[in-house]
Amino acid sequence: MASKLDDQVGRVIKPAEWADTPHSILVKTYTGKQGEATALFQAACIEMATQAYFPTWQTWTPGEWAREAYIFAVLLIPLFGIGILRLAYLLIVEPDGTLTVTYERRAESKQASPRFSPPQWVGYRPVLSPSAPSAE
Repeated sequence: MASKLDDQVGRVIKPAEWADTPHSILVKTYTGKQGEATALFQAACIEMATQAYFPTWQTWTPGEWAREAYIFAVLLIPLFGIGILRLAYLLIVEPDGTLTVTYERRAESKQASPRFSPPQWVGYRPVLSPSAPSAE
């Protein structure tokens, strides 16, 4: 039976060979509250850009408690009201969500991409507001 790591020629590709080749797409997840996960993403985005990886897609998935946690809390209600406290906790506290970001490796080129090129200021003159004194 052939391994999943076999290529078309039949030779086995060793995982060590993969470590040296840069992948074109990476998927990273950041866990926490939405603000925390976004801050982690923004910090990592700068580091990833130095390695020529740029974000192409991101998805936020809010956290949710498992059904079993609610069932367990309801079963604990007859036990001195501990279940009521647990149920209140589950309803008030929001669990951590997940921010999933897909990064794509872009080839570094000497000339800037036309999509991100700075604007050309041909014939640009600053417009003075009417309250500002004239420079003449």
